[in-house]
Amino acid sequence: LRLWERQRAADELASEIREGGEEVAMAAYPQICAALASRTPWELQHGGLLFCQAVLQSAHSPVVMEQDLETLIPGLLHHLEPRVRAEAAQTLRLVGSRWSPEQQQQLTLGVAAELSRRLMVAGDPVEQQACEETQGWSFLESWIKALDACLGSSGTPSTEVVQQVILIASQALDHTNRFVREGAAMVVGSLCKLCGTGGHLDTIATRGVA
Repeated sequence: LRLWERQRAADELASEIREGGEEVAMAAYPQICAALASRTPWELQHGGLLFCQAVLQSAHSPVVMEQDLETLIPGLLHHLEPRVRAEAAQTLRLVGSRWSPEQQQQLTLGVAAELSRRLMVAGDPVEQQACEETQGWSFLESWIKALDACLGSSGTPSTEVVQQVILIASQALDHTNRFVREGAAMVVGSLCKLCGTGGHLDTIATRGVA
């Protein structure tokens, strides 16, 4: 299916869920998970993410699906197709918005830890050259967006989350790729909205603008 056809199908599913409730959402759940777990084609995974969002935005999202998405979504953040990565980050935001504050903090810390690991790998000259010769910094950019999505779906972050995110933002704002730097600036903006400005946040935000 083409993009507009996938979007229309997702809209139709959302309409059916509004009418049929949890029964329709549960019936769609196995097919959605199968689409996300598939290897090819990428359109199937992209459509699965759109369907995910239709279910998550309803009042009938199965808890079991939300638990499965915690495992399935991170793998799609380094998909070769940028449209899949973009929808994966958006889906992550919706998943996080339905969780408890404790679950949201754990999700944010998990994404932050993976992003930190990828920033360390990207700092290696050999890995850096290999990255530039293949996919550029698109995967790293996707993980930055995922971190911003996690922050956008959560309430006031814990001290641990704030410290971890500030550390990562400091590294990413110095990155050689402008899209990674722009993503880091978005993360800083989200953190400022959640915590207010002051101290380290003001310093990092000033560096991002400069």
